[in-house]
Amino acid sequence: MNESINCILVTPHGRSGSLFIQSLFDGHHQVVSLPGLGMSYSFPHSIFDVVAALDEFIRKHPDVFDSSKSYLGIPGERVTCLFGPGQNQHLYVDSMEFRKNALHDEFDSWVKEERPISRKDFVIGVHKAFARTIGQNPSKIKYILIHAHSYDGSHDRALDDFPDLFYVAMARDPREDWLSWDKVCALRTGAGYTKISILMRNNTIRLYADSVHKLYLFSLKLHPGQLRIIDLNRFHELNREAMVSLAGYFGIEFQDILLESTFLRKLWWGNSADRIPISGFDSKKIPYNWTTKLSKEDEAAISSALMEPIRMLNYPTGTYSSGFVLRTPCKPIVDMFIRTLASSIRNVANRNQYNNKILRRIPLVIVKTVHISYEIYSNTVELAKSLYGRNKQPNYAALKGRMFDPADFL
Repeated sequence: MNESINCILVTPHGRSGSLFIQSLFDGHHQVVSLPGLGMSYSFPHSIFDVVAALDEFIRKHPDVFDSSKSYLGIPGERVTCLFGPGQNQHLYVDSMEFRKNALHDEFDSWVKEERPISRKDFVIGVHKAFARTIGQNPSKIKYILIHAHSYDGSHDRALDDFPDLFYVAMARDPREDWLSWDKVCALRTGAGYTKISILMRNNTIRLYADSVHKLYLFSLKLHPGQLRIIDLNRFHELNREAMVSLAGYFGIEFQDILLESTFLRKLWWGNSADRIPISGFDSKKIPYNWTTKLSKEDEAAISSALMEPIRMLNYPTGTYSSGFVLRTPCKPIVDMFIRTLASSIRNVANRNQYNNKILRRIPLVIVKTVHISYEIYSNTVELAKSLYGRNKQPNYAALKGRMFDPADFL
């Protein structure tokens, strides 16, 4: 019965281990999740054509069935390495087998009777069909775990369907977060990163403030006991104790498999900023390194600009200056524009074909010319927006005096 299945919603605030905690629940027989970032909870409240909706889901989410097409399948740039003991395996699930299981075992009555299905029943049916396809017993499932990577409306829609859901908000001290992001941005950007590092830092500050603000607003919609805020460093410190606590919190059986980091039962080696392959909890992730490794300039900027989120999440104050103003020079913004535009043009120039049936009928050189013109236009618009908002400050007033319930923290 679908009514007996609840939802665990997981969201990161900074680089805070949301994929890691999802991977720990991957092997538990009472929890099912789609691998990686999965799907956005963006379906309409009622679905009138189940077959069409299912086919659209398969078409829009090839990464669910083939990790080589997803974030999890880009070693070095996005994740440390691939899956399995040899760190060389992708994840594959037969999408046609999934489709057959969904239509035959989950959506059969809706299809035969040609009646609409609720969003909740559709989402649960997708997860149960996926469980069946990977050899998991759907009758044992107590939770679907959804990785909502950002606040795109998924939270409110999930809460509407699952009013008793559990919300796991992964968090990280913003100074630790920048230490991590700084490494990742340097890795992805390559030569010349120092020219744009202040832009990346300030963007990270604004995104962090916005995510904590949205976390606070969403927490107001939850009943006491529905929220768990988990700091990544503390999570690694608690280790087994954390998973025993969470198993009890969700009312599922604790098993040692909750200490194993996997996707589709294959070892996952993480996406740590230093790209060192580690599967599972790691004692090296316990210490807070920002006090010794962060520059004085970066520490003061983050501690001052994010004073309210730092206070709300119970992190140390740091070097706070009441007169601090977050400023981004024009030059790194322009440098980023040139870098991004050049990359976009190269990608278009290297294309051999377009999948769209209409575009295939047009000479490739014409399609490429139009595409490059669009890239120049869209990147120029983003440049104008960035220059206009380069000194935008985090919304201090929205969080001033606000607090989370101490009972919400793991």
